[in-house]
Amino acid sequence: MDNTNIQLETLFAQANKEVQVYLLSNELDNAIAVLGKIHTLQIGKYLPLKNIITLILLGAIDPKEAVSHIQTSCELGEDEAYTLAKDLDETIFQKVRLSIIGKSTEDVKQLILTDSTPSKDELRKEILDTTKRT
Repeated sequence: MDNTNIQLETLFAQANKEVQVYLLSNELDNAIAVLGKIHTLQIGKYLPLKNIITLILLGAIDPKEAVSHIQTSCELGEDEAYTLAKDLDETIFQKVRLSIIGKSTEDVKQLILTDSTPSKDELRKEILDTTKRT
């Protein structure tokens, strides 16, 4: 086992139980998939984003440096990286913070991806509504 894995295992063992539970759940993967779609990240950038989030939760990356790490790892502009970091703070990090202090996480901003592809019926209705009839 290399030194990096040993350091990560040590950080994980020292992390709060709530952080450990969150990192072992599928919730992080689901959140990254939604955030990736919302922020139009390339699929190849999902894993670097997950790594950044994991390292922040484990304390290996200072949260103040999150934007620069996101910008570098996900190849985003500063404004895009800031917006993504803000969404991470309002969703993932807020949920973990509330879990640590034992408060309900029901009021945490939910990541919802709406399908922007209209159904056949919606398209048909739009065509009928916008077409002149004689």
